[in-house]
Amino acid sequence: MPYNPYPNKFLRYILALSATIFLLFRQQPFSLSHTLFNPRFYIAFFVSFIIALLMVKAVHIIAVWIDTVDAIKSSFPIKAMIQLVVGIGAPAIFDLVLISLYFLPYSENIITNGFMGRDFPIIMFMLLLLNAFYILYSIIIRAWVERNELHPSTAPEQKEETHYEGENDIATNTLLVKFQNTQIRLLIHQFLFIHRIERKSHIVKMTGKDYSCQYSITELAKTLSKHGFAQLNRGAIINLKAVKGYKSGERKHTLELILNENYSELFMQYTATDFTVTNEYIESFKKQFSTFYAEN
Repeated sequence: MPYNPYPNKFLRYILALSATIFLLFRQQPFSLSHTLFNPRFYIAFFVSFIIALLMVKAVHIIAVWIDTVDAIKSSFPIKAMIQLVVGIGAPAIFDLVLISLYFLPYSENIITNGFMGRDFPIIMFMLLLLNAFYILYSIIIRAWVERNELHPSTAPEQKEETHYEGENDIATNTLLVKFQNTQIRLLIHQFLFIHRIERKSHIVKMTGKDYSCQYSITELAKTLSKHGFAQLNRGAIINLKAVKGYKSGERKHTLELILNENYSELFMQYTATDFTVTNEYIESFKKQFSTFYAEN
């Protein structure tokens, strides 16, 4: 199963904000006049939102980490169990520690002030729902990828080549990577993009299949630049065949790519920032893009 690009940062902010509002206002009628003139409300809201955001982020990091460990992600029952145990347990402990620290200046503790009996069970239930969502999301993505690998419709058909003219051809047109404890050769022309997850580089083929490899993004960028690939930022490289053009990005000194519609479904699974050209790579990207389309 390839790496699953789970909900982006914006959605995680929305989830954290929704949980914060629900927990703060669920027990009493909302009084705007009382709330606006209560300084402690703003402190409680800010602290609660930050803690909720960190917990949602922790669940996200755990899900991403699980999908980088072949021994775990290859077995769905193990993957689901670890996601639930670690994805609920770690953020819950984290929440208890931070909330306890928050109540210290008020000479309160989480047992006597009712937090453990009133709020914590709801937080645990929310964590259960969030982790269940990540598990179900990974099932949906796995089914989508398997369907497209068997019946690819969003990318030109790419057949694995089994004949090479010689050792030099193998060395220059393929990349040797480790996959499930085995070394295999991947055809470079079938790569769509390469991106970094945690500390590993992941190669995504035009079919959507994902391979983690032992090379750094810098090493891959140097090797693949001869094959029509360009580095976008410190964490991503793209096949220029997938790029129709570019324009100024929303952030200053960045470029936003105009991507080929043939691969739109694959790219939609990732956030726009994954394919943003950052300032230090703009000049080299423009040069590679112009050279590539002048030669093709």
